Amino acid sequence: MLPQPGRADRGRARVPLPTYPFEGTRYWVEPGSGPLTGTGGTPGAVRKLPLDQWFSTPVWRQAVGTLDATPEPIADPVLLFADAGGTAARLTRHAFAGEVLTVTAGTDYARDGDTWTIRPDSEEDHARLVRDLLAEERLPDRIVHAWSTASARNERPGALNRPPPAAHVVR
Repeated sequence: MLPQPGRADRGRARVPLPTYPFEGTRYWVEPGSGPLTGTGGTPGAVRKLPLDQWFSTPVWRQAVGTLDATPEPIADPVLLFADAGGTAARLTRHAFAGEVLTVTAGTDYARDGDTWTIRPDSEEDHARLVRDLLAEERLPDRIVHAWSTASARNERPGALNRPPPAAHVVR
C-alpha cells in the first residue's frame, strides 16, 4: 500500500498490480498528479476472479506403479541411448517388451540393423539419426537416455562443458 496523505484514518484500498512487467499498464504515481483513486490505470481493466478460481488444485497422475503392483514392461517402441556400463542392457532385459532402437556413443556415424553409433557431441549426427528414423517412420515416442549413467572417470575431458546430447534430439 502506498501512503496517501489525508487518508490515514479512512481505511485502505487495494490496487491491482500487473502479473508481469510487459502488461502495458503503468502503475507509477507521478508527483503532483492529484488525489489517488486506487484504480491502478484504466477503470475496470482488472476484474476480480470468483473465489473458486483463486486457488489451483494439483492433479497427480501416477507414472510408476505402486510397490505392490507387478511391474509390466513398456510395450511401446523405445529409442535407447545405451551406455557402455551395462545399465541400458539391464533396462532392455527387464523394462522393455517392444521394439528397442539402440544408439551407442562412438567416433563416427554408423548403423548396423537397429543399432546406431553416433558422436555424442555432434548435433549433425543426432539430426541424421532423427532423419533416418523419420524416413522409416520409426521415431518412437519414448526416449531413454542412459549415457548419463556412466561414471565420470569414463568421460572425455571437457565433456561436462558441452550441452547434453539429448538436447540435440529434442531440437
